[in-house]
Amino acid sequence: MNDSTAIRTWLERRETQLLDLLEQLVVIESHAAHPAGVAAVAAVLVAELDPVGFSIEETAQRPIPPSQRWLEELFSPGVPYTDLGSTYSGLGPGASPGQLLLLGDLDTAFPFGSLSENPFRVENKRAYGPGIADMKGGLVVMVGALQVLHALGIERPDVALVLAGDEQAGSLGSRRVIEEIGQGADWCLCVECARGGGKLMSSRGHIGVGSLRVTGVEAHTGSARDSGVNALETLSRLVLAFNGLSDPEFGVLVTVTLARSGRRRSIVPALAEAVVDIRTSSVESWEATTTRMRETATAEADASRTKIDLQMHSHRPGVAQDEETDRMLELAARIGSELNLEIDAIGSAAAGSSAFRDPGTATLDGLGPLGGGLMTTDEHIEIDSLVPRAALLASLIHRLPQLPHRALAASEARATAPD
Repeated sequence: MNDSTAIRTWLERRETQLLDLLEQLVVIESHAAHPAGVAAVAAVLVAELDPVGFSIEETAQRPIPPSQRWLEELFSPGVPYTDLGSTYSGLGPGASPGQLLLLGDLDTAFPFGSLSENPFRVENKRAYGPGIADMKGGLVVMVGALQVLHALGIERPDVALVLAGDEQAGSLGSRRVIEEIGQGADWCLCVECARGGGKLMSSRGHIGVGSLRVTGVEAHTGSARDSGVNALETLSRLVLAFNGLSDPEFGVLVTVTLARSGRRRSIVPALAEAVVDIRTSSVESWEATTTRMRETATAEADASRTKIDLQMHSHRPGVAQDEETDRMLELAARIGSELNLEIDAIGSAAAGSSAFRDPGTATLDGLGPLGGGLMTTDEHIEIDSLVPRAALLASLIHRLPQLPHRALAASEARATAPD
């Protein structure tokens, strides 16, 4: 029996416990703005991981710098960032060379109270509930993988674990922790749910947000309509223009998502505001796209006699597929063949905590269970995927040192150095 088969067999015997853990996590509501819920999820995971050698520490949120206050209001409206969920991190020492950065998220997109209308439930081999795919199912896969390696005495590299409590709120706090702890890591794995029937994510989008504010001139819509300058009218043209910059073939997706204007039915609106979601495939594409947005806004301001303020910020750097990614995918495919899993990968326009790994770190995402319906009442995971994905993750962690890594490179350099 090879390691991957032994791993899967052990996990199959633990499937009931994994499902119980899944329910335990889902029934704890943990929106980022509900820090007590985030802390409760963290406490469950600490209890599971302490026996396998992980010492977890909490990093509370810090105040947001003044230059980013507009982001705080956009990502966490009405709630100061200092009141959001903490980030939890720790190192699990291993016996194999190299270091793995392992990432998961504790918070969900569902506000407190969602569980009453969308309870945890199992129907037709699917489990449903708030945040079950994004990513409490992935947290269960992570726990199962680390537990089986410990239980079977299977070697692994050092694992630096970071569990973010603010991912759904832009990761403005957890980013610093991930960047610090992940500095110099050889590999990064993230347990977001698998996409498209089980696909890993070999690349992630370079994404950000924009805040658009149009100022015009108020006037009564009956007695003085023509003396007004309608900010909403200008905003509507910008919505169409910005959305029209999207080019899916080249990974550019620009979408105006939230908008508001005016203060009274009978007044020409002098203020109109909108939020823009911006997704590109690279930093170069981001610069080109946002330059066109600024040029469009400037031209519209001149033509409409309005004042336009456009702020943009890229809060998640892209993760590009490279040679190191390909090696990780080849290893995952070999493990998959042993586990009777078909391993494939896609590039994703979405982004997550893996955006903050060291740029020199080989990265794979989507190692959680098969899931879908993200951020809706249909959010679910395929129950039958929990054990196979945990087995895949555990086997991958065990075999990562077979791939090139910094310790190996240093050893080879010493071996070839002249006497």
